[in-house]
Amino acid sequence: QVTVIESKAFKSCESLTSLKIGSKVAEIGEEAFRNCFELSGSLVLPDSVNDVQIRAFQKCTKLSSLTISKSLTEIKNYCFYDCESIRTITFQENLQDIKPYAFWGCDNLTQIKFPASLETIGNNAFQNCKSVSGELTIPAKITTVNQYAFQNCLSITTLTLPEKLTSIGNNAFEKCEELSKINFNSNLDSIKSYAFKDCHSLSSIDLPLSLNSLGDSVFDNCYSLRGELSFKENIKRISPYCFQHCSNITKLTFTDNLTEIKYLAFYDCTKLADIVFGSSLTTIDYQ
Repeated sequence: QVTVIESKAFKSCESLTSLKIGSKVAEIGEEAFRNCFELSGSLVLPDSVNDVQIRAFQKCTKLSSLTISKSLTEIKNYCFYDCESIRTITFQENLQDIKPYAFWGCDNLTQIKFPASLETIGNNAFQNCKSVSGELTIPAKITTVNQYAFQNCLSITTLTLPEKLTSIGNNAFEKCEELSKINFNSNLDSIKSYAFKDCHSLSSIDLPLSLNSLGDSVFDNCYSLRGELSFKENIKRISPYCFQHCSNITKLTFTDNLTEIKYLAFYDCTKLADIVFGSSLTTIDYQ
């Protein structure tokens, strides 16, 4: 019986409509089914499959559901890139690593439930998964959400971060327009530039005490943020454009550890009426 499906074996078989992978298959090669545009229905990777190479199912645009093998520990780069009709993915508990761009552009994916075993979510992994909705819970072993990982996931409403998480990468949740609540963890050290830019529904944030740095434009154009915004002791610098266009913030409270506010950090905060500065502030920058 077949144990290996070689690289590009069925690439661009544009009339292929269904696929059942045999129970002895262990490896699916690079681009093996890439651009099989008519391949539709459910794709089940049997538990014999322990290796699926990059771009194996890229642009299989009519697949509707996906079940991952229990033997698979990683999903490689671009593996299901632009599989725009996938609505459901069933992950298994042995999965440890989702590589960059693995599920980019899965426009109709409605929910993501990660296994507890997952340790890495690569950059751009779920970028442009516009239909993912409701709560997104990052699993406990994740220490970094990499750049662009969930950018433009328009319909996520609640984000829960795990205790081990220390860093949120550039643009990680940019344009998550329905995101209204973030449950921050107590060990978060840094939020990189543009991480939550254009999260238009975000109405309040409670930044953790552990947070040391906020990148440029982190909450830029989060215009539903309202009321008082208080900064914790470890924040010594407010980066450029950090809260630009947050037009419903009414009060800012800084601690005595803040030394610098960079240019345009609070530009266009039109309802800001009250600012409490700390005693160590030395620079309010201009462009």
